[in-house]
Amino acid sequence: KIIFFDIKTALLSLLSGLRLFLAMIVVKKIGDFMFKKESLGGGDIKLAFVVGIILGVRLGLCALILSTFIALPYSLLKVYLSEKKEVPFGPFIIGACTIVFLFIPKFTNLLNYLFN
Repeated sequence: KIIFFDIKTALLSLLSGLRLFLAMIVVKKIGDFMFKKESLGGGDIKLAFVVGIILGVRLGLCALILSTFIALPYSLLKVYLSEKKEVPFGPFIIGACTIVFLFIPKFTNLLNYLFN
């Protein structure tokens, strides 16, 4: 972003990534406290940082929320049918990030409608 835009845009992207990174750390700490075991992996938190850099805070949060809804049916089936209770969350974050990235105008209009 420094090459194609300016330093201000690049720093704002880094700040957006840092915000999502910190938000995921808070989610991890709450989940670890509630479930008394590791609830979210470190890779997922780092992936949220990259999503924040790419999409920004608002669209990044949309992607993270969408990823939970995409992961829910798979997680329920895996927990019900399998003895292994861990579900990788990274592929769902990447899928939701791709969906939001491909339909940025639609998600931006939705956010503007909801919050303005």
